[in-house]
Amino acid sequence: MKKLIYVLYVMFAILTTITFVVAFHVNDGLVETNYYGKATGYFRAKEAERAMALSFKLPDGLRAGSNVFSIGLFSGGKPFKGAKMTLYVGNVSNTRSDASYELKEIKPGAYSTGIVIPSAGRWFFRVDVSSGTLKTDKSWFEYIT
Repeated sequence: MKKLIYVLYVMFAILTTITFVVAFHVNDGLVETNYYGKATGYFRAKEAERAMALSFKLPDGLRAGSNVFSIGLFSGGKPFKGAKMTLYVGNVSNTRSDASYELKEIKPGAYSTGIVIPSAGRWFFRVDVSSGTLKTDKSWFEYIT
């Protein structure tokens, strides 16, 4: 019986150590600024999105280096005009390369800007949208090669 307890203790210690090592290496950190303030209006913003049938067409093909970042914004399947959009790009592993960009409306519902992604790796993207009473955002992670 003592041997079983010793074996269970050793297994527990090994599994606990593995858990801490894995958690340390894959920690995404806190990537939202002002998360408490945003959380208080989150459900109101998401309800407004649903009421407007707001949808995004996310970019694809982003690579390390200079890119043209283009995103589509639609309401009820039609282009959403006149929104003010800001893009935040952040590296998950450090904050040295984080940057914000203003997107310009190039045609109704299509917004674009030039961005620089300095290195390959896992990157966080957030587009903040405001228009009239609507203030919302869209966030996602992407692995850049």
